[in-house]
Amino acid sequence: MDKAVESAIERNYDRILHGERGEQYDGCEDDLREGLRLLAEHGLKYGDSVEKVVSDLNTTDPAAPGMALLYY
Repeated sequence: MDKAVESAIERNYDRILHGERGEQYDGCEDDLREGLRLLAEHGLKYGDSVEKVVSDLNTTDPAAPGMALLYY
């Protein structure tokens, strides 16, 4: 995976974990990182540019209502 995307995953992992929904990840922090990774892989697989994937990660919270629909 591109270094910029990996960096965005880590940066947004920290942002979300310490944000208002962070308590939802208590005990399952790896699920958050995996969710961000899946979102990035999905975008890249379907032709999104690295810049678009990074932008999407910067505005995404996998625990937000309705986000689970993206995994199916």
